[in-house]
Amino acid sequence: MTNLVINTKDFGGYKKFNSIIKKILPFVCKDTNRHNLNGIYFEFKEDKTILTAVNGHMLYSESFNIENKVIGNTIIKLEGLKQLIKIRQDYILEKDIEYKNNIKLNGNLYSWIADADFVKYENVIPSLQENDTIIEYTKEDLNHKLLKEENQAIRKKLNKDEIESITKHIKEKNLLIVDFNKVLEYLDLQDNKDLSKLSKEEIKFLESNKCFIKRRISYSWEFDTTIHVNGCMTMILDMGYVKNIMDALDSNSIKFHINSNNTKSPILFFEENKRIVLMRKRDSTN
Repeated sequence: MTNLVINTKDFGGYKKFNSIIKKILPFVCKDTNRHNLNGIYFEFKEDKTILTAVNGHMLYSESFNIENKVIGNTIIKLEGLKQLIKIRQDYILEKDIEYKNNIKLNGNLYSWIADADFVKYENVIPSLQENDTIIEYTKEDLNHKLLKEENQAIRKKLNKDEIESITKHIKEKNLLIVDFNKVLEYLDLQDNKDLSKLSKEEIKFLESNKCFIKRRISYSWEFDTTIHVNGCMTMILDMGYVKNIMDALDSNSIKFHINSNNTKSPILFFEENKRIVLMRKRDSTN
């Protein structure tokens, strides 16, 4: 037997395999010109299979206790992964080591294999140190922190000129008029966890307005979150990446493992057989 094999049943069935892939997709580089990063790297070792993705800002690596008869590795392209998660039954993927770009699924060959060498990602994952600073949040608390910071960014950006620009765009596109005052009131209610006075329909309408404004603002505005370390340093992190990491972690407790002595060291998150790394955007001293 010369084929590298992925059997969805080994991962707990196609539903479980699809959920794993969906969880990793945000960590895949979207640039199709970066062939070695535009997919998930599968490593087939004797006693385990490791799935890894890197996009230059984040890294995700998880190992599964799956025994393999054939040892090797391959990169399945993003375009192939998007097709695989649409399949609604268990299946077996086979990659003949003699074919560089093709993978076999249900007797058909697909060019979903990247002919490239994956990065040496092991060197990027920091090791746990006894003197690491650990910042811990529950998912609920971290979600609310990000929400408040996002709302604050929207308020800061939503000045008179921005409102005029968005209003002009709405009129040009014949869209429903946005009531900016009501949206700002909605942000306050979100900050204070006081949405009970609104109906589900009102929340849905105001949230859609907020999302529309956020999309318009995000063309010229970056949404960041700040993490304070030991009272002497503040890390600036991309809010979207932190949300991706929260979604990828199963635990309700989110722990930022930070080497506070090395400002260039990335942040580590880990769970049993899972390692996630986030590069710092920038730091500032308090």
